Amino acid sequence: MAFLAFCNAIRLHEDAIELYKIKSYSSAFFLSVLSQEEIGKMHLINDYTWQRGTSDDPKAYAKGVEKMFVEAIFLHKLKQAHFLLNSPIENNYSARGRRIMEEAWKGVLDGEKQNAVYVGFGRKNGKIDTSGPIKHPWQVTEKEAETQITKMNDYLLVFGLGLRYTNFVFENEDIEYMWKGKKFLRKISSLWKSYSRSAKKQIKTYQKLLKENIVNVS
Repeated sequence: MAFLAFCNAIRLHEDAIELYKIKSYSSAFFLSVLSQEEIGKMHLINDYTWQRGTSDDPKAYAKGVEKMFVEAIFLHKLKQAHFLLNSPIENNYSARGRRIMEEAWKGVLDGEKQNAVYVGFGRKNGKIDTSGPIKHPWQVTEKEAETQITKMNDYLLVFGLGLRYTNFVFENEDIEYMWKGKKFLRKISSLWKSYSRSAKKQIKTYQKLLKENIVNVS
């Protein structure tokens, strides 16, 4: 499931980029958030596998948390937050990092995702707000879609280079082998040319340490 979730995240990421190119920004944003959720799901599965493997009694551990784990992979806010928790880009201890994490748990990103595909009412204090403006997909801007896709692309490149440098490890050997491969990293870097400042810095640092120029960043 982890490997399939990773492959599906890449498929959704590629589709989001294609939709962005034809200026379908709301759909591009929506698919990019789904891609983020699939990466979060992959990390949830990896964490579960690692915890079970290091337990003194793996069978007892699996029996105790399996139901909770199965339910967890259907929780969108949890998957979005787990993406951020494992992000090499976001500093979860900075004020900005804490704010982004809090927003994910409060459902801000999930609400934006829903608004990107549905027409309807917004929410206020956790309740449906029928007195407020009608939400609709055309409210998603080009910049919002670009920022979301860049976040995904940065994640894939920096985490992959981190795996290549062995700064990160991953429980699933198939995912790790694919993710840190030159062919994969070059493909991802060719799809999208925008990078955050933090991602650029980390990409340059890793490539200097690796003595390899896999990703071209100016």
